Amino acid sequence: NEFNAEQARINEEARDSIQAFLSIYNKTKHYDYVMIKAGDNLLIANPKYNITNEVVKGLNKRYKISPDVAAALSAVTEE
Repeated sequence: NEFNAEQARINEEARDSIQAFLSIYNKTKHYDYVMIKAGDNLLIANPKYNITNEVVKGLNKRYKISPDVAAALSAVTEE
């Protein structure tokens, strides 16, 4: 139960963060819809409308990794 509660909290934080970013991002893009492709809900889409990479880059710019985490990540990727 604790794991499920923690996972739900993390998912909610991620969703809130993405929605906050998209509200700023969309002030200049003016999309009518931004959809998530999860499971089989989106069966086909024109790739020219796929903004995933732009959103990921924008979200990554918003977050700074602590020096400890950066060092740990470097150590893992160097192995």
